[in-house]
Amino acid sequence: MAAAAPEEPHVFPPTFVVSPLGTHTHTLILLHGRGDSGPSFGSGVYIATPSSGFTLPSLYPGLKFVFPTTAERYSTTFRKVMNEWFDTVSLSFPEECSHLQREGLREAVAHINSLIDIEIAAGVPEGNIILGGISQGCATALHVLLSRGRRLGGFVGMSGWMPFASNVREICGLTTGAGLRNNAAAAALDTHSESESEKEQEFAAPPMHIDAVMDDDDETLDVLKTPVFLAHGDADETVDYKLGRNMYTTLKHGLGMDTRWRRYREFGHWYKEPDEIDDIIEFWGEKCGLIPS
Repeated sequence: MAAAAPEEPHVFPPTFVVSPLGTHTHTLILLHGRGDSGPSFGSGVYIATPSSGFTLPSLYPGLKFVFPTTAERYSTTFRKVMNEWFDTVSLSFPEECSHLQREGLREAVAHINSLIDIEIAAGVPEGNIILGGISQGCATALHVLLSRGRRLGGFVGMSGWMPFASNVREICGLTTGAGLRNNAAAAALDTHSESESEKEQEFAAPPMHIDAVMDDDDETLDVLKTPVFLAHGDADETVDYKLGRNMYTTLKHGLGMDTRWRRYREFGHWYKEPDEIDDIIEFWGEKCGLIPS
């Protein structure tokens, strides 16, 4: 029997880009959540208003806004084709059947890295590039950052979680946190052709970058110098608040990253205006060298 032809890589739609109002000095790359798109998410962020009443473009005329859109792929959770960066079985326990995440994350890493490289080629230093996202976009962007292995200007994560968090916490010597019910869950999904042993092996194997970022090599450890801002509403019914908190403790206490955490009480799954915008602006000024005009 002839071997099955390899699947074609998913195609990413054009990126939604808003040019800076003034001389280009910094770039913000933000990834949308599952079921959303770059133009939809980006249009809202562009007009998001802090307590000062001034929008981000008016505060940062040198800031370029980049909002990529993920490719469409089949969602096991929702059992339909939709915009999602990678596949998952459960939003409550995102580490279940984690082998399903790998294809999407591999493609996302390549795509987002290409966008970062475009900015660098245009003369923007890596230290002036801020990466981040919301929900699944936050999870994806964090994976991109750690996989890249080099410091960026900053990271902003909203209402998200950390892919393969249990693997990272184990390597760091932390106890297993939220996001996983049990390792046997990988064998529960019967919609794929791998054998049970293959599924378990794939599930258990951590991504290559996890071991890499724990290496003593100075160049590899450079990524851990990226300042991180994380925020989450404690009434989030889409991505459990505990998953966000688990991401924070893993980055700060496991990987030793300079990580700032903000909790918004009785707030759900989104970014909170003006509070969260105020907190991000403060973080940019104190940690990323991005000062409002």
